[in-house]
Amino acid sequence: MVLDRANPVSYALTVARSVLQLIDDVADQEGLPKPMASAMARVTHCAIAGLVRFMAARSHVLGCDLGKAVDHSKADLEAMAQLLDLVITSDLTRRNADHVAVVIRCTAYGITERLSHVEHVIEQ
Repeated sequence: MVLDRANPVSYALTVARSVLQLIDDVADQEGLPKPMASAMARVTHCAIAGLVRFMAARSHVLGCDLGKAVDHSKADLEAMAQLLDLVITSDLTRRNADHVAVVIRCTAYGITERLSHVEHVIEQ
């Protein structure tokens, strides 16, 4: 998979979609492996940094609704990164790990919905 870091919205969208897919793939296994969570957390932090730079450079041309969507997506990426860090640093029970995975999945889904819309509007 090639990630387009030149376009922070596309990059963050790709990260969220990837996390969503990986969470679905490990749902039937013994939970989210720490090395996988670590890799996801790293790219999530990169996506956050990209959206921060994007908002600093383009917030004045985005308009209120798109700016809010990007800002909410950034906040959700930050929450997702914290949840992934929780998986890495804690010894969660299987039940708790399943709950955290569900929250990560729901968060990633919301990010993909918002950023898909933003990407569509920006590309027009």
